[in-house]
Amino acid sequence: MIDCSLIRNATGSFDSCVETDQGLRVSTDCLYPSFSRVFVYIVKRGDSFLVHDGGEAASCVWEHGREHSRSKKLWERTASRFDCATENFVFRATAPNEEWLMAAILSVANAAANAANSMIEKDHALTEITLVERIATALEKNPAKPTFDRRVPVVGKSGRAYEFDFALRRSGVISTLIDSVSPHHTSIAAKYVAFDDTERRPTLEKFAVYERELEKENKVLMQNVADLIPIEQVESDFGAAFLNL
Repeated sequence: MIDCSLIRNATGSFDSCVETDQGLRVSTDCLYPSFSRVFVYIVKRGDSFLVHDGGEAASCVWEHGREHSRSKKLWERTASRFDCATENFVFRATAPNEEWLMAAILSVANAAANAANSMIEKDHALTEITLVERIATALEKNPAKPTFDRRVPVVGKSGRAYEFDFALRRSGVISTLIDSVSPHHTSIAAKYVAFDDTERRPTLEKFAVYERELEKENKVLMQNVADLIPIEQVESDFGAAFLNL
């Protein structure tokens, strides 16, 4: 038998509270895209409390290579959704007393996590759309005039169907599967599963094409299930040879 004290001891670091020049820094259960915890800052003002994210949601977006200044409307919509305010890309909420403090913390933490995740998800989706078009252009311009289909459903070994960006055919049989991949955990996970679950035969090649550099561990992961190549290689003459076109 175990009791709650064991769990509290094991998870006690989640409840950290540290004094900073921005206020008391408190961890929450909300997560940014990198799976790092969302922290909020609490400042006492008379009988009330000001809770804010210290601008860390905006910093998270910037660290992922995105310009948060383009997302003012998203920040405002998110603040409204979670019943808090935003100013200069900082989420904030006021608790009139201690009874409302937890509500203010949850409001700011959820807003910060949601805004950062939404911004990065949106940009990665747009990145993949642009990358798919670059792949299509490269295939269309290739002198070998390969026969290919777009948005091809393929049933995996598990029985689940996956949609690949492109499938090249030889004698009517799929010989090459191509999928775009972006440096985001949802893209990496989805494309890894799709490649891994499809059949493995000597005559079937699998290519994961990227535009923005992937983290080292994600490269290693993807290379276990497909050949990982940059879009510039697909667009080059060497790319045509690499794809056996």
